[in-house]
Amino acid sequence: SKKIITLYGSFHIAASGIIFPITFIFLIAINEAYGHKKCGRAILIILICQLIFTICLWSFSHIPSPDITNQQVLINHAYFTIFSHYGQVVLGSMLGVGFAYYFFSVCNSFLKVRLCSSNIYFRVIVSTCFSKAVLVILAYFFNLWGMFNIYEILKICFYTWIIKVAASFLTLFLSIPLVEISQKLDKTNVFDIGVSYNPIHLFTHKSQGVNLYGSK
Repeated sequence: SKKIITLYGSFHIAASGIIFPITFIFLIAINEAYGHKKCGRAILIILICQLIFTICLWSFSHIPSPDITNQQVLINHAYFTIFSHYGQVVLGSMLGVGFAYYFFSVCNSFLKVRLCSSNIYFRVIVSTCFSKAVLVILAYFFNLWGMFNIYEILKICFYTWIIKVAASFLTLFLSIPLVEISQKLDKTNVFDIGVSYNPIHLFTHKSQGVNLYGSK
């Protein structure tokens, strides 16, 4: 999230805006085929793995390396500068990814029931637009605070949001075959009718939807 890419000299986006949309391919498939309960659990696993990864980055940034050359000194300093602000990075990443992914799962699950599973493209695009906005605002304000002023951060959020939404069109087309394969193999098409979206209930029957695979 701290790596900023400049396009055409004036458009600044975060590098994660290109990388993270790939994860939505699997997120869409899990939510569509298995419902919010399984999707919410998958998000929890993602957050745990992300926490472990950032802890490793923070730990290794504090381990001294042999200062063989001036270039190595600069590299060590760069690693420490980026990853030593552990609290800021973890808080921004965990809040941004956690809230955005969970919001997507809830929104798409809710729309699937209300629209009777019709128009997956509309549902996913609407859910993605809102969830990506949540992601860039939370993650980049925490991660980039102190590096850029508020105006620059807002610009980065806006341009990255556009990239993420545009990428969601591609991920949607890639995820549809995965959804169909998952539904046919496991004979599942879960509708979250009357479920609780409270994350506390992810491991209880209150968040379990109804499998209507093959129903007319």
